[in-house]
Formats: sequence, C-alpha cells, structure tokens
Amino acid sequence: MSGRFPESTPRTRCPLAPAAAVAALFLSTLTAFAGCAIRVPRSITVSIPSPAGRLEGALFLPDGPGPHPGIALVHGSPYSSRLDYVQDARFFASHGFAVLAYDKRGTGGSDGVLADANFDFLAHDAIAAARFLRARPEVDSTRVGLWGVGQGGWIAPLAAAHDSAIAFVVVVSAPVVSPLEQLTYQRAEQLVARGMTRHEAEAVARLRRRIWQFWLAPPGTGSASSDSLRRAFDSARKRAWFAAAVESRDLPETLIPDEGMGAVNHPARWWLAKDMPTFWSLQHDPVGILERVHVPILALYGENDRDVPVVESVVNFQAAVGRGYNRRAIAYPFRGADHSLNVRSGPGFLAKIETAPGYRDTVMAWLGRVAMARP
Repeated sequence: MSGRFPESTPRTRCPLAPAAAVAALFLSTLTAFAGCAIRVPRSITVSIPSPAGRLEGALFLPDGPGPHPGIALVHGSPYSSRLDYVQDARFFASHGFAVLAYDKRGTGGSDGVLADANFDFLAHDAIAAARFLRARPEVDSTRVGLWGVGQGGWIAPLAAAHDSAIAFVVVVSAPVVSPLEQLTYQRAEQLVARGMTRHEAEAVARLRRRIWQFWLAPPGTGSASSDSLRRAFDSARKRAWFAAAVESRDLPETLIPDEGMGAVNHPARWWLAKDMPTFWSLQHDPVGILERVHVPILALYGENDRDVPVVESVVNFQAAVGRGYNRRAIAYPFRGADHSLNVRSGPGFLAKIETAPGYRDTVMAWLGRVAMARP
C-alpha cells in the first residue's frame, strides 16, 4: 500500500508533524487500554558460566524489587535457543518469577559443541543456569527451580538429582521411558500416520529397536543375541513392508556387523544426526533418576501425544516417585492435548490451535503452593 488516502476520503489538516502524530496516537492508545493491558516483563541479556564455556541468555524480571522465586527453562530437542521460550518466560515473569532462558550449548550465542554432549552434559548446563539465578540479587536463592519440555523432561530431573539446591521441577511431556523406547513408540505412530497398518508399523519399529539395542551392547557380546537378531532380520526380509522400511532408512538393507556404539555406520546416527545428545543417551534410565528426586515435581501430559507413550510414562512416574517416597510429585494429563499441550478444534488447515484449557491455571496453582510462598 502507498499510504495515500482514497480519493473519496475527506482529508483533515493535522497541526502535528507526522512523527508527533504517531506518538500522540500511541500514547492515547496506551491511556485508553491502561486498565486491561498486559505488562511485558523487562528482560536483560546475561552470560552464564557453565561446563560448556559461556551460555548466552535472557533474564526476564517481574515488577518489584524482589527477591522473587526463579525458574530456569530447560530445552527440548534438538536445537533450540532462548528465542523458542520467550512466550513461556514472559508468562512466568508476569506471574512473579524471575525467569532465565538460555541458548542451548552450541546454539545461538552459547559456547560448546552440542554433538559431543550427552544428557549429563546438558543437565550440568541446567544446573549452571539454576546456580546463576540463585546468585542474582533479585532472586530468592531458596526458591529456584527448573521447567523442562520434551527432552528437557529427561534433563530437568537429572539436574535435580545432581543438585539438591534446586527447589522444584516442572516437566511438560516428559518421557519416563528410555530414549530408545520413546523413539520406538514415536516411529510406530509416524508410520501409522503415513498409512501403514499398526501391526506392520510396530513390527518395523520393534526390529529397528532390536538392531539399535544390539549395537548399543559392547562389541563381541555373544553369538546368541546375534543369531536371534539375524533370524528375525531374515524373516523380516520376506515381509511386504521390508522394502519400504529400507527406503525410509528405518531398517538397513543388510544386517550391519556388530561394531559397537561408536561406529560411524551406527544406524541410529542417521536418525539422530541433529540430536546427538539423545544418541549418546539412548539407554538413559529416567525411572532410576526420578527415584533420586526428592523435591516437588509436577509432570504434565497431553493425552493425544504421539511422540511420548503417555500411559506408560505416567505409570512409570508414579512408581518411581512412590519408591522414592516423594509425596510432593504429581502427574497430570490434559484431555485432547498434544505433545506441546495444545488442543486443536476444527478441520485441517482451518483448525484452531490453543493451549490446553487449564494448563496455565494448573501450573500456577501448583507453583503457588511450592514456590511462591516463602519458606
């Protein structure tokens, strides 16, 4: 558009210069909506010392001098930066929290090489973020916790198991199964969505898991597992779905010799080339970690999640926190919500997507009990 008035629109003279007119309009708008406007929390750029070197981030601060409770946001996978979590940071800051969002190591402005990191490396980065928050004068060092989503659902509890000063943990769509099991479930769901029958999809995913498990074992583990896998692989080659599984690189065309986890030809490397921390941590045990977490922990799930086995994760979560005698741990599913805790309504591209009703209220009610009240 040119910015000109339509010829039928009467022009009026304005005594203000163009810039002044814009400023006046802006101020009048603010005045008109002052009673209902949502305040945008102030933020400052920060640099966080960590095992990776320096993690660059942004600290979002609420109104008032504090000290405020604090939350460090822990990333999902694969690559993510502070920019992916601005909305979450502003939400928590607008409710009284000092919030730290940082660039994952090797991304954005942060040091480090993500491809060389496993979950333990990322957990120590999260610990460094929590430690940074605890040292800030605006923050109450006794009320600093972690919020993690997706892969962060593995990382945040691991960090809390290492660092007893972390006061609470909130996880969203946290798989309480190993990454190997989560990827098997996720791939079967993807293949079904592409038109494969569930029986065939699960057969492909199970065989892929067996190949990965065999490679994850130390080289030369024994001929029994090798012979069993070879028989299963030879049987699969006769199936109608085998050629499509090879084409999609779910399965190799021939069974690759046992070369161990570090082999450059490891079939999982192709699938996880952009998420090597998960590759290096395929056998991570989240159940054993949760048994060691004794601070309040809230786990939130979407019942329609196709990336995480929700029922199995909730059962494992409750069993783990029960064995750890953590009576301040809660798992809460949201009906109709997906992996991002969004609910879709309407057909196809016209579908309306919104945050699951009750999600924010549930989180803030829980945080009000465990973090907002001073000890």
